[in-house]
Amino acid sequence: MELRHLRLVRTLTREGTLTAAARHLHLSQPALSHQLREIQEEMGAPLFQRARKRMVLTEAGRRVLEGAETILLEMESVEADVARLASGEGGTLRIATACYTGYHWLPSILRAFRRRYPRVNVKVNLAATRNPIASLLEGQLDLAILNRRDPEPSIQYRKLFDDEMIVLVYRDHPWTRRTYVRPEEFAGETVINYDLPDEEIFFLRDVLAPAGVVPQEIMKLPTTDAVIEMVKAEMGVAVQVEWAVRSYLRSSRLRSLRLTRRGVKRPWYVARLKSSGLSYVSDFVDHLTAHVRSR
Repeated sequence: MELRHLRLVRTLTREGTLTAAARHLHLSQPALSHQLREIQEEMGAPLFQRARKRMVLTEAGRRVLEGAETILLEMESVEADVARLASGEGGTLRIATACYTGYHWLPSILRAFRRRYPRVNVKVNLAATRNPIASLLEGQLDLAILNRRDPEPSIQYRKLFDDEMIVLVYRDHPWTRRTYVRPEEFAGETVINYDLPDEEIFFLRDVLAPAGVVPQEIMKLPTTDAVIEMVKAEMGVAVQVEWAVRSYLRSSRLRSLRLTRRGVKRPWYVARLKSSGLSYVSDFVDHLTAHVRSR
């Protein structure tokens, strides 16, 4: 049984005669009669009977119509969804960022995007935060916001911005009289950071590892609040981006220093598969780039 057969049953039921149904389906009456014979022979039962010059469903025909209505409605929904995807008017945008602090500035961008694309459903995949590149390659994400570029030929990157990393220490820490801290000085410290694999933590991966430095201990916590409170409690030091902890620096129990004499900036990129052809994904990248440059 084909979709054209299901459309025939639905149309003939609604129109009542072969002539009217053929006109509606843009077929000749003999062609329509031929299709009706095909489907009845395949089903092994008559689907219509004549009553007062109209085609009336048999019991078997009513059952076929029930299935036809369900299947055709779903197909029409699929066709409409695909048309919206092709035109860029609707769909789903799946996004994640490689660092939990990124979720602080992402909501304002998403609100502006939704005003422009109200039919695009935006889904933030928190689980992909731990490995956004793998999620992109596996088709679980449309966009990933990252602080490094992997040599993966199927991924396209665009630079967004840089943010500066600062060192946070408790009020009476020996470093408080200093203006900056060198990487090698972290060797004797407990470093407090987010609960991510070491290779996903920029400070460990791109600052300490190249200097051959391993902290005395690494304590990992789920939120910025938790990291800050542990530093205040003199349990260790932390390295965070300045804008993410700016409000916490009002506390008299915290001090901030530069990371190295010249400072260290962390780059951000937006990544997508080169093969992605969805127009609203490209527009989101443009919107994101414009937004972060105006900060």
